Amino acid sequence: MRKLVERAKEKFNELRDPEAKAEILEVAPGYVKVRISGTGCHACGYDEHAVDFALILGDILGAEVRVANLEWEEFGLRAILEILPRS
Repeated sequence: MRKLVERAKEKFNELRDPEAKAEILEVAPGYVKVRISGTGCHACGYDEHAVDFALILGDILGAEVRVANLEWEEFGLRAILEILPRS
């Protein structure tokens, strides 16, 4: 699963860097922790990048992925993304 999460990170970074860049913090059964930082980290709606990452990851995994938690940091945010089986 780690390789698929890394693929999602690479795709996200291709599309969003330098405004937003993803870094994988943890991959576990049922969830992924990711840090998103970049030049636009204080912009309105920056948290939408976590949703974008969740959608990209869901497409790659063939699962539903939702943002379960967001924590703001000085230069971005940390998100916990919950992985749910597609119905």
